[in-house]
Amino acid sequence: MTSVDLSAPCDSRSLRALVGLLLHTVGTGGKTGYTQLCVGSARAYGERVSTVDTRVALWVDIAAEMLSAPLTEFPVEVIGRGLIDSFEADYAAISWRHVDGRSGLRSVTRPGAAHGGHSAPDATALAVTAVTSPLLDHHPLVRWFIATDSGAPQSMRRVPEAVRSDRSADAIDLLHLIGSDQELSIPLHLQGVSHHVVVVGRAGSADFSNDDMAVARRLQPLLLAVHRQVHVLGLALPGVRPPGSALLGAGAGAGAGAGAAAGLPESRPSDLGLSGRELAVLQLLASGRTAGAIGWALGCSGRTVQKHLEHVYRKLGVRDRVNAVRVGREAGLIRMSAPPSGPEASGPRALLRP
Repeated sequence: MTSVDLSAPCDSRSLRALVGLLLHTVGTGGKTGYTQLCVGSARAYGERVSTVDTRVALWVDIAAEMLSAPLTEFPVEVIGRGLIDSFEADYAAISWRHVDGRSGLRSVTRPGAAHGGHSAPDATALAVTAVTSPLLDHHPLVRWFIATDSGAPQSMRRVPEAVRSDRSADAIDLLHLIGSDQELSIPLHLQGVSHHVVVVGRAGSADFSNDDMAVARRLQPLLLAVHRQVHVLGLALPGVRPPGSALLGAGAGAGAGAGAAAGLPESRPSDLGLSGRELAVLQLLASGRTAGAIGWALGCSGRTVQKHLEHVYRKLGVRDRVNAVRVGREAGLIRMSAPPSGPEASGPRALLRP
């Protein structure tokens, strides 16, 4: 697959249109009309959907909001509720493991889900125990991604027996214990045993359908774009968190996503009118990256980056990169030290690029 421009120019209407185009062209190859996709708005929580196009279209507005906001943590509450709705799931989470072995998850659960008879906090605590223990290495999906190096979404039921280990059944039994008989994983970053993945799970014997897998493939570029932008802004604007962003994992407390208000943060830093996308471009500009390298890190083209820079210059009242970085530093919008080097510092592995 190739990268698709996400957000230039950065007014909300154009951003929604470009997000819709991203979701449309990645999933269908541009074979049907764009207007067919961009219909409807966010639906009531729990309402059923029927077609892949309709299910994907409902993400356009919320995606534009996420890419506009200066988020420095992945908006699990917003994305999780959307995924639970889209896949009729009992929970959604982002799970990670770093190269140094640290791992954890942040999750959102469906109101009223059984969780195998456990309370939502107890079920989440059991899931945290699993992802922070050696049992994680035997999870069928973890073994699948390591064995195949595939960045495509996958469901646990579709993982062949030959890929599973002699302890994979133990991992499956634990998932059954918390009412997660079926899982679907959407990778955001894969590098050896290191990973960041979005996971949705539900009870029952029915695997995720082919339509579900198609929706996951269509949503993956959007989730990846948000993940990359959050990573960059986390270096520049520490402390800007969406509601429900408590962490669960090694050394963290319980309760991620529980009782948190829905939606994106109302307060923003003194950002001089820059959108979240423009703030990310400015941060990468300050690290000395070219337009092409900035585009790689954010999942868009160099031409789109140049358009972002035009908006940045205008809003900051400058005409060149040097002064844009100077004004950004004076306003506290740029991390003073250079970002660390390495794959995770420059963004997740480009799962959707050739």
